[in-house]
Amino acid sequence: MSNALQSQTQSRPYIRPALDVFEKAEHFLIVADVPGVGADQVSLNLEDGELTLVAERARSPEDVKPLHGQFADYDYRVTLRVPPDVDGEQVQARIDAGVLEVTLPKAATAKARQIQVTAG
Repeated sequence: MSNALQSQTQSRPYIRPALDVFEKAEHFLIVADVPGVGADQVSLNLEDGELTLVAERARSPEDVKPLHGQFADYDYRVTLRVPPDVDGEQVQARIDAGVLEVTLPKAATAKARQIQVTAG
């Protein structure tokens, strides 16, 4: 899916943010580019194996008449399937300078571990 205009939600268009997904031994990491958005404008919902991200950009002022504009008035929205081994109770998110990082820890049973072999 491209970052082109996707659909509309409550009369406001939205786009899919640019994002990367990484896997480490202990967790999965999602990094999403959501410029113009602060922590209080982000909603993350993990339900039925899907993570939904909605980020509402600041709206244009209503009491002004636009003369020229290049900034589109839209929100960000994406839903991703989450592996079943994610510990949903431990998911964390932080945003800094328009970059959202979501850490999805793996459940203890899903983590690779070294098994010690004893003699006798």
